[in-house]
Amino acid sequence: MRDAHRGRQNILNMIDKPAVKEFQEGLYIWARANPRPLPWKSTKDPYAIWLSEILLQQTRVEQGTPYYHAFMKHFPTVRDLADAEETAVIKLWQGLGYYSRARNLHAAAKRIVSDFGGRFPSQYSDIRALPGVGDYTAAAIASFAYDLPYPVLDGNVSRVISRHEGILDFIDSTVGKSRIGTALQCFFDQKAPAAFNQAIMDFGATHCTPQKPKCDTCPFQKSCTAFSRGLVHLIPKKKPKSPKTTRCFHYFLIRNGREILLHHRDENDIWRKMYDLPHIENHREERLSDTECLEKVKSWFTDIYWPTTSVNFIESTRHMLTHQHLILHFYEVQSKSDFPLKLEDCIPIEKTTLIKFPLPKPIRDFLVKYYPNL
Repeated sequence: MRDAHRGRQNILNMIDKPAVKEFQEGLYIWARANPRPLPWKSTKDPYAIWLSEILLQQTRVEQGTPYYHAFMKHFPTVRDLADAEETAVIKLWQGLGYYSRARNLHAAAKRIVSDFGGRFPSQYSDIRALPGVGDYTAAAIASFAYDLPYPVLDGNVSRVISRHEGILDFIDSTVGKSRIGTALQCFFDQKAPAAFNQAIMDFGATHCTPQKPKCDTCPFQKSCTAFSRGLVHLIPKKKPKSPKTTRCFHYFLIRNGREILLHHRDENDIWRKMYDLPHIENHREERLSDTECLEKVKSWFTDIYWPTTSVNFIESTRHMLTHQHLILHFYEVQSKSDFPLKLEDCIPIEKTTLIKFPLPKPIRDFLVKYYPNL
């Protein structure tokens, strides 16, 4: 603890007031010369700001912007979002990944309606207590919507500060976060929190980028420790990533001519609250034989005769998640047209209604590729 305190105090001692003022002025001059028009930057509506911040967690601006417009169109107020069915929210989120964000978004909207009468909370502590809202998101909403003096500390800001101050600690470690947070507090403009936060976020996103930062035109070239010491390519430092877990799924598209079976993923696992196909998971990376497929499907329908007409292997593919590497095998199982499709945790649907259900990307891609008329 004494070492951590000594480190924070050293940063405070090294950053004097003239240096802080120079940093702020340089940042504002850069921001005025490099405007970054985004649809949520021109509003003080806390709902719109909150929505944009949740959407942009782990998502590039270019990818998230169309989703922002879609959510604002379908759910223009927090009450509209709270009143929606969870399936509809997840369906609209489909394709963004990290689906816990969508579930938390919906849960938070319900909390705002039940606890705050549908008015977005204006106190930092209340904002921070909402599902899915962490320190960064709460600070962004508090500053952008209410001009409250809370500095944001996202990946872009961490990169700018750690390079400027030459912080070599891992930025995702307790010590690294503390040192970066302390330095940020020194540079933070208490009188213009929204302007400062937006400017430093934009600077990190477009100028002080992870790869090929524009050091030759950087307004902080003279004061940047990483630049003066030739450490730009080494900062920020992150802890080595843990190896990804490999999982193998065997998916079955079970059809009877009119209907197909969808499986509802309600367990606490990937793609929770979404729909995929009936499947088994094992450690076998190669595909199953047609005989093995047939036996597996028969075991699911033990109560009635299973009049299978064909079992066909379709394709194998791979899908990468943040911490998991998925190997997916797809099979088509065709039954007679009058066979009732009934299976635990599954629902039979008419092919024309498939569009209503939120599907994980690899499942949706498979169905669109091979069954465009479903």
